[in-house]
Order: sequence, then C-alpha cells, then structure tokens
Amino acid sequence: MPPTRRYNPTVALVLAIFLGFLGIDRFYTGNVGMGLIKLVTLGGFGFWWIIDIVLFAVEALSSPSTQTPPVAAPVPLQAQYTGPVAQHTPRPSPERENEAPVHVPPPPRGEGLDPWSRPPALTEVVGEYYRRAEYEAIFAGLPKDGTFSNLDRIAAIYPDPENPYSSGNAVTVWIDGHHAGFLAEGNSSRYAPLLKQLAEQGRYLTMRARLTGRFDTRQKRWRAEAGLELPEPELILPVNGLPGAGSVLIPAGRSIQVTEEARHMDVLGPLTGDGSVLYAATLHAIHEVRPRSSFETVEVRINGDAVGVLSKTTAEKVLPLVQLIERRGLDAVARATVTGNSLSAEVKLSMIRSSEADPAWIQQIETIPLTPRSAEGTDDDGGWSG
Repeated sequence: MPPTRRYNPTVALVLAIFLGFLGIDRFYTGNVGMGLIKLVTLGGFGFWWIIDIVLFAVEALSSPSTQTPPVAAPVPLQAQYTGPVAQHTPRPSPERENEAPVHVPPPPRGEGLDPWSRPPALTEVVGEYYRRAEYEAIFAGLPKDGTFSNLDRIAAIYPDPENPYSSGNAVTVWIDGHHAGFLAEGNSSRYAPLLKQLAEQGRYLTMRARLTGRFDTRQKRWRAEAGLELPEPELILPVNGLPGAGSVLIPAGRSIQVTEEARHMDVLGPLTGDGSVLYAATLHAIHEVRPRSSFETVEVRINGDAVGVLSKTTAEKVLPLVQLIERRGLDAVARATVTGNSLSAEVKLSMIRSSEADPAWIQQIETIPLTPRSAEGTDDDGGWSG
C-alpha cells in the first residue's frame, strides 16, 4: 500500500516556532527533503523559518478543532516545482463545476515506460481543482477531518493534441487510472513531441507522483496538489534508442556498478560526453575465465560491444533474471549511465535484483515459449528503435 502521512497543524506550528531552524517541523510533516535543506541552511538563514511559522499558523487556525471556520490551505509544493502555471481546461463557475467536460482526453494506451533517470525536483501538475471526482477517488478511505495527507502514487502522462483549449501540445496526467490534471503550458510544449513519438510506438511515460491533500470540511471536497518525478525531456530516453521486439527491459532499481571498464576504453571513450550519458545496455550470461578462477557472470554490452562485466557477488544477484529472459531467446536490457572521458570511464546500471522482481512480471515472461540460445547471445541490434 502506498505510504501516507497525516499530521496535526498545531503540533507542526509548535515545532516550527521552537525547532523550525533545524527543519524538525518539515520532518514531522513528512517533507524530508525540505527538512534537510532547512537543517543545512539553519532555516533558510532565518527567512524560511519565519515563512513556515506563518504557513503552519494559517493551517492551525483553519483546523476544524479551532473556533475559526476551516479554510483550505494545502501544504505548498511549489518550492519544489518548476515552470509556469497554466490551465488547459476551461474554468467553470462553482455552480457548473460538476458538469461533464466538453472534451474528454484519451487515457494512456500501450506499454508504460519509466524514464532512464530521476529528477532532483518535482514537476508541477495543474488543474487539480477541476478534478473533484477524480481526487475524491484517489484519496478514498482517508480521514476527512481537515488534516493533511501525503501520498506516493504511480502516474502516467499522455499527449492530448485534440484538446480545444491548447495549441495542440496538451499533456494529461493520470493517477490510479483517474485524469488528475495537466502539465503546465510551459512544460507541455517541451514534453509533447516526445510523448507523441512514444504514443506512435504504443508507449507512454510513467513515474512517481507525490500528492498532498486536505479535505475542506466547509466546501466538502478535497483540496490537492500533485508533483511528478519527471526528468528533463533529454534525460528520459537513451541516446541509442529504445529496445524493441526481441528484448525485455528490466525494471529500474538501485544502482549497480559495472567492473573491468578499463579493458574496453576503445568502446567506452566515444560513448562519453558532457556529464552522464544515458544508454540502453544488453546483459549476457557468460562464463568468465581468469588466471586462478572461473565463474558465471554477466557481461554488459552497449550497441553490441562489451563495456564491462559484473563482479561475481553482484552477478549472483541478477543472473537468474538475465537467464530467465535469455532462455526465451530474448535480450535482457537495462538502463545504463556512462560517465568520464576518453581516458577513463565508468558504467552504472539501474535495475532490480532477481529477488526484487514482481511475481506478475516474472510470470508474464515465463509464458513466452523457451528458445535455447548460446550463453554469448547475439550482437544483432535489429530490435532497437531510435
């Protein structure tokens, strides 16, 4: 079950007054990242300390336990967001708020795809206010007592070029199968071309969404704000294209360090660039022979060329996964990052271990008929799309 966190605004206010310069108030509300920033900067050099005291004071006064009628004051995520705010949907008057919208955006279709990297900050979702029924369903089961709740959900974004309220670049946001809002105009114009390309390939982007919600006891509705872990457009896909037919993309996970890169600098040198460069790498079960030992490991290849191997200890944690895919005659593909230069470079993989694989995902692969192949696999890149 996705994690939730509720807090008492009065307690948060007290913590903000006495310990706000250490970020304790933000740790208490579940905003660990913001708490760490306040801790390091001693309350944002005093300014953020004062701002949070004011914010939590407003929340405490709006709590149903006080004499003051509750007023919606959701925890602001804007400090973590980027981009201007713009709406792609008309702003209905309150009395017409529940009317069915004229335009119904298409839901995501095809295969969900996680980005190749994770961003340092959240991207804002807009239009939450006009999705009353959707957020009622998303926050279903949570207390409606005026306290705040923080949720982590998996979101999807999908192009909506026929939206009559945009210039053809509208991008919809879906959470738990519900249309939860849009990307702001300034962001949608940057992401729409890539999303349209993926939609033509039968794919759409998925990523983690962070939501903050509070039930407005006066208006009897949820007030919500949402942010997406959405990387910059150029950091979403690998530079050598996406894997296509004949391959299985292993879900992203904790970082894995590749070894023996120095033996392959003739290949790795040209793959480096300014900072980290994202690639799709294939994994191959091999028998590594060394002067005093030999063992089963995983060779990592980019564009069909070897760039390193996994250590014996690490290989033991992923070999069953790679072999499961190879027994079906398919290439195991992982997200790879190459850093360095023509003199020295390193490769890291972002992928789950065998023990972390979802049983349903494993079962889906096991339904594919077995197709025995050699341990060296194949160098054919015909199944990749640019």
